[in-house]
Amino acid sequence: MAAIGGVFIPLSQAPVILVTISQVTPHYWFLRAINTLSGAKPSLADIAPSLGVLLAMGAVTGAIGLARAQRSLVPG
Repeated sequence: MAAIGGVFIPLSQAPVILVTISQVTPHYWFLRAINTLSGAKPSLADIAPSLGVLLAMGAVTGAIGLARAQRSLVPG
């Protein structure tokens, strides 16, 4: 995921298809927020979209993990 998300290759130099695919990784959204924060006078509102996507990804993957864990603990 890190390679696709833009950690190893700057997305500004990546093919368009890679940039599109990278948007499903948390790495992309984290790097986008960091890039936004490095600008002049950033605010929380500037990184809110990135934070929202990261929180949503965490909620979805956490819910999947919780459901799988509960299913494995319940006999049946």
